[in-house]
Amino acid sequence: MGSDYIRSIPQVVGAEIFNTSYTTPATLYTTALTPNHTPTVFEIWLCMSVGGNLTIQRINNSVTVTEKPGVAQGLTANEEVAFEIRVHAGDTINFIYSANCTILSFSVVELDSELA
Repeated sequence: MGSDYIRSIPQVVGAEIFNTSYTTPATLYTTALTPNHTPTVFEIWLCMSVGGNLTIQRINNSVTVTEKPGVAQGLTANEEVAFEIRVHAGDTINFIYSANCTILSFSVVELDSELA
């Protein structure tokens, strides 16, 4: 295998949230997540104590849009779900959950930008 097979280790972008009380409609992170490189892919893993819907809040050039990834709608309590989103130059990303709950686990990992 040559060096072209070597990829950088994925980086955790936001602090991992574990067994933490959450009250809607607050954002999960007090400061929106910014990628280290763009374009890139954020891989999101989550597990919530109560069923609900996850919304992505994307801000770019002072414009906020909300996105509802299909895989993160109608979640079941205690079900672990993982999905990916593309992140572009100027994007900051945050998340809102639709129900008061305990965040059992939530993490965001930035994948190697060469894979984006």
